[in-house]
Amino acid sequence: MFNFCLSPFSANGHLLQVEYATVAASKGETSVGIRTCDGVVIATERRFQLGLVDEATLQNAKKVSENIGITYSGLEPDFRVLVDRARKYAEVYRVKYDELMPAFELVKQMGTLLQEYTQSCGVRPFGVFLLYAGWESGGPFLYRTDPSGAYCALNAAAFGKNAAIENEFLKCQACDEMKLDVAVCTAIMALKKGFKGNLSKHDIEVGVCHENGFSLLDANTISPQEPLMRQLLIVVAVALAVTTPIQAGGGSSLMGRGGADLGWSGRSWDVGLEVQQHGEQQPPNN
Repeated sequence: MFNFCLSPFSANGHLLQVEYATVAASKGETSVGIRTCDGVVIATERRFQLGLVDEATLQNAKKVSENIGITYSGLEPDFRVLVDRARKYAEVYRVKYDELMPAFELVKQMGTLLQEYTQSCGVRPFGVFLLYAGWESGGPFLYRTDPSGAYCALNAAAFGKNAAIENEFLKCQACDEMKLDVAVCTAIMALKKGFKGNLSKHDIEVGVCHENGFSLLDANTISPQEPLMRQLLIVVAVALAVTTPIQAGGGSSLMGRGGADLGWSGRSWDVGLEVQQHGEQQPPNN
């Protein structure tokens, strides 16, 4: 009986449907979040079961508002519904108070929604872990909600089917002392830890949130007027090419002055970027 009913507790004090939803979320594609001293990075895998899928139609990381982005591990249809609800909450808040919704306020409302689905008739819990990257009160924040509606702030975490491996890797990193570009590279390296095969740009999505707002690192949408985003795109390209695990630590940055050099002296890699005559930065030829 307790296996099929949503609201009653089992004899052992468990809500089995909530636990089953957590298991379903844990079997989803892996997502990683890292909060740094100057921003937040969220990165997630995406795999296409069919080679004929149009990549542009599938997104595992999405923008909720100017200052908040979100990604997930678990069931994609549940994520789509929750993103629509999160955008509605953010827009209602903006219209009502004439300011952007704080990330923590959104997380609380989403946690309440998720919890309501654990004790209502005719529904089931959402099978997703959600990672929120936000900028509020002059600083970066990373939050998580789970299928039970519980939420908390994090410095770094991974969720999904390879989360155990990636969380062990993240525990060895000084994430709160990193710069944003180092965190982007570290997040990709964490995904590589649990990824079977060669990780390419088609297998991941990366979003960053800093004082100017949230952006997805997509070469098709980032304009030349966003130098930081273009520099971080180069970081992604180089990180995908690196095979040696990064030993991230301290407040070091991969970007040199003006972002023209990606050198990490004294650590596991040292990659230079040449500035072309037309002003665009390109990775060096191997």
